Amino acid sequence: MKALQPQAERLLRDVAAPLVLGGPLKTGPRIGMETALALGAERVAGDPDLLSRLGLARIRVLRRLLPVDRAGDLGEHDWALLAVLHDLLYATHPRVGHRKASQVFDEALEALKRIPAPFTVAEALDRHGWFSRVLEITRSDTHVAWWIGSRTFAGLEPPARLLAWRKVRRVEVEKRQVSVFALADSSGGDRPAAFFKALGEWLAKTPLTDLATAGRKGPELVWTAPSIGLLATRCGRPLARRALSLGDPTLVDRALGRATRALVGTGSSGLGLVLRVLADRHLHRALERRADAAPDDDALFARQVGAWAAVQLLEQEAEVAIDPRVLRAEVEDSVWAKLDGVIGPLHGR
Repeated sequence: MKALQPQAERLLRDVAAPLVLGGPLKTGPRIGMETALALGAERVAGDPDLLSRLGLARIRVLRRLLPVDRAGDLGEHDWALLAVLHDLLYATHPRVGHRKASQVFDEALEALKRIPAPFTVAEALDRHGWFSRVLEITRSDTHVAWWIGSRTFAGLEPPARLLAWRKVRRVEVEKRQVSVFALADSSGGDRPAAFFKALGEWLAKTPLTDLATAGRKGPELVWTAPSIGLLATRCGRPLARRALSLGDPTLVDRALGRATRALVGTGSSGLGLVLRVLADRHLHRALERRADAAPDDDALFARQVGAWAAVQLLEQEAEVAIDPRVLRAEVEDSVWAKLDGVIGPLHGR
C-alpha cells in the first residue's frame, strides 16, 4: 500500500487533474500492468482538497448529459484506466525506443482485458466525468533552428544555451501543438497503429466518452459490448443519444454509419438496440426548430409532428427485435426503396 501511494499521488496530480481542470499533463517512467491493476485493488487515497476541486469540475462536464449534483471519486477500476492511459502516452514519446514502446502497448492491452466496463449507468457517468477530455490532449513541441543545424524537443523546453545569442547565431524558435492523434507519428514504424489500437480498447472501457467523441479522427468508432450494454438500459439510451449530440453531426453520422454497417455484417443481437438509438437520434433532431425557420413554416411543422408521433410509437415498444440478416439484405438492396421494410419491424408490423 505504501509503495503504491506515491504512484497514486503522481497520477492524480500529473494526469487526472490536467485531464479535468486543464494544464500541463506530465508522464514519467512507465507504471506497468501489475501496478496499474493494484492501484484500484488497494483503493489508494488521493489529496482530498484536489479531489474536491476535481469533483466540482466533473459535475460541470456531466451536466451536459444529465442534471446531477455530485460526482463520485475515482472508482476501483478508474485508477487502473488512469495508469494505462499514462503508459500509452509515455510510449508515444520519440525518446522511448521501439522495443520498449511495443512492450508498453502489449502490456496495456493485457491490462485492459482485466479492467471491466462500467457495471451501471452511474459508473459510466462517473468514468466519463474523468476522461471526457482525453482526446483534447496535445503535446507542445519546440523546433529550434540555428545557423548550423536544427533540433526538435518533443514535450520539452530547449536548453537555455541553445537559445543564446539569437541574432548572432540566427536562432529561430517555433512552437508546435501535436494532437493526441499524431502523438505517435513522429516515432515512425508501427507505433502509430499500435497506439491507435490500444487507445481504441481504452475508449471502449468508458462507453459514454467513446460515444461523445464518435466523430474523432481515430481510432474509428466501433459498437462494442460496453457501448451496446449502455443502450440496453432505459437510462442509458437517452444518455447515449445526448453524448452523440455533443459532436459535429456530419462527422458523428459518418462514424455511426461505418460502425453500424460493420455491426450488420456480424449478425449481432445488439443491432436492434443500436437501431433504436439511431432512430431516436434522428427523430429528436427532426424535432429541433431551426433558428432561421419561420414561425409558420408548414413543412417544418409537418416534420416535427411526424417525428413526435414516431417518438411516441417507439416509446410504446419495450424491446426492438430485428433479424440482422433480413436488415442487411434490405439495406444492401436500397435504403430508401426498402425503408418500409426497416421501419415495419421497428413498430412490430
